[in-house]
Amino acid sequence: MDFDQRHLRAFLAVADEKSLGRAARAIHLSQPALSRLIQSMEVRLSAKLFDRHPKGMLLTVFGEALLPHARALVFENEQAMAALDRMRGLERGTVRIGAVASVARAFLPDIVRRFLTERPGIRIELLEANDLALLQKS
Repeated sequence: MDFDQRHLRAFLAVADEKSLGRAARAIHLSQPALSRLIQSMEVRLSAKLFDRHPKGMLLTVFGEALLPHARALVFENEQAMAALDRMRGLERGTVRIGAVASVARAFLPDIVRRFLTERPGIRIELLEANDLALLQKS
């Protein structure tokens, strides 16, 4: 079986969250779509990856065996993509964000912090203003 990133990320989300609902939210899929991805992996591998319990999803012995390899494959893919992005110059530059005060204070600090952790070569400029001023700046 060839492992694609979508299936591997779905598998890891369920393994980490131990819940289809929480995992679906974490990777921005509907719960039925995530369930179908996991089921298709299980069919293609001819192995049950999770035991479904009222309290959540638990890895089977097959799931436990796959887990470190799935993490390594996803990590290596991310490293390869990051190397190519650096070569294309996508790890440098400035991102300008305009937001009203409530958004700038409530949502942006965590988002900006995570973004800068993943892309330390990027600089962020933030403009906090009212709607009209932001529209005039665009």
